Amino acid sequence: ETGGINLTEFARALTLGVLVQAASNVNNSFWDFYSGLDVTSAERGECPKTALKHKSILSDGRVSLTQVMMLNIGLLVGSLVLMLPKLMVNQTMAIVYTSGMSLAVFYTAPPFRLKYYALGDIAIFIAFGPLLTYCSIMLLAPNQTDVLWPKVFWHTIPCAMICEAILHGNNGRDINEDLKSGVMTLANLLGFKYSRLLYMCLIGGAYVCVMVIGVSTSKLSMLVVLLSTPIAKNCIDRYQLDKKTMADMPKQTAKLHMAFGLLLTIAVLLP
Repeated sequence: ETGGINLTEFARALTLGVLVQAASNVNNSFWDFYSGLDVTSAERGECPKTALKHKSILSDGRVSLTQVMMLNIGLLVGSLVLMLPKLMVNQTMAIVYTSGMSLAVFYTAPPFRLKYYALGDIAIFIAFGPLLTYCSIMLLAPNQTDVLWPKVFWHTIPCAMICEAILHGNNGRDINEDLKSGVMTLANLLGFKYSRLLYMCLIGGAYVCVMVIGVSTSKLSMLVVLLSTPIAKNCIDRYQLDKKTMADMPKQTAKLHMAFGLLLTIAVLLP
């Protein structure tokens, strides 16, 4: 232990976050392709040389469906093996872990396919916001979870909002393709105009939440998070009715998520 932090459990929590996020992304790619959402460039009427890269890795045969499924299973099993010693002795942690993993997996996997019924956004918000954070607190401070959770909960909201913005930007980019495939995402229900408005609200709302936390706790260091606003502006500017402009929306929003999260961590640690 160093400075009251158990380094072993810190490493476990960090690795769990990486494994769950990776498993969710790979699982989503597998089931979207398997369900016929991601088709080849030729089937979309595009030239393979100019097709958007985000749609070409699996559908154009760069990797096989079997390889993707094996990677998916490996990531899921890896997270289970990592957490098994804790899950066997902590029923609450087992419930939280199972709930979070179920939301992440059944985002696109049958039988629930939450994404296809406009429930994917709320599922990802909960899974990668409050649930993942609560699980981390139980790992790092099992005897203080009830005390720390009320203090930490509100800090999970802004990061979860930007995490949801990654997903919403992805679905906003794919509105037309999803509609043709009969998939009803939240972006589809809202239409492009209001989908873009929601994206702006998610990004802007994350900063508003941090400022409210800063004011309510008299912690001026929260202003440090504002250093990431240029990246946020770039993301919002990319949300346009142009396929090429929106091609890397998830990637750019993920960059914002990383910068925002690191700055928020620094802000919390500063006096």
